[in-house]
Amino acid sequence: MLVGIKLYPNQPTSTRCGKVIAEPNRLHGLASGVLEMVDVSTVSIVIASAGVLAGVIYYILEIQHQSRLRQTESLIRLSPWFNMNAREVQEAITQVCSIEYKNYDDYLERYSGKPEHTMLKILGNYFEGIGISLFTENW
Repeated sequence: MLVGIKLYPNQPTSTRCGKVIAEPNRLHGLASGVLEMVDVSTVSIVIASAGVLAGVIYYILEIQHQSRLRQTESLIRLSPWFNMNAREVQEAITQVCSIEYKNYDDYLERYSGKPEHTMLKILGNYFEGIGISLFTENW
């Protein structure tokens, strides 16, 4: 008996072009052979390979994370305006917000060389550093 579709009506069921396609008992033996090949050692090899692959992927992601962390830490260490604590930042914001002027020439005339002018520069550098840090994180 042929397993599959009979192509030619006058041809015997177990052959096609003079070759045996498959016999039911032989097909059963192939299927059971495939099931026998999947034993404990094969499963353990697949699991071990998946574990190694997962470890490699984790290691690559961890290296990328450490690289970004080092870049951020070096930016913070090299930038003196990141060494300000929250109180100093709040004082600088309060001083800058209390500045009153009509135009840029008036600002330079009143505040050039005074602590308010210095605080404005410090805040500008501080927020610029935060922007650079965020840009490099998303880059």
